Amino acid sequence: MLRIAGGSSSSIRNGDANSEAGRAVDLRARDRQRKLIAKIDAALQRIEDGTYGYCARTGDQIGLKRLEARPKAKKGFRILATR
Repeated sequence: MLRIAGGSSSSIRNGDANSEAGRAVDLRARDRQRKLIAKIDAALQRIEDGTYGYCARTGDQIGLKRLEARPKAKKGFRILATR
């Protein structure tokens, strides 16, 4: 077991655990950001296609309040309520 002058082996292990936990948090945050960017790109594509603001399943118009709250929304409330 590695020992550093003035430190204990348990503090080294705790430091490793904290470092590993920090890396895991960073990876999750990056994954969330990557997914959000993909959803934003998809919404921009729907704007170009003329399908933005319409439910991807039913074709019904998505309400303005929902789009204001979630601009990347692809489904209307009716579809969400049936989940």
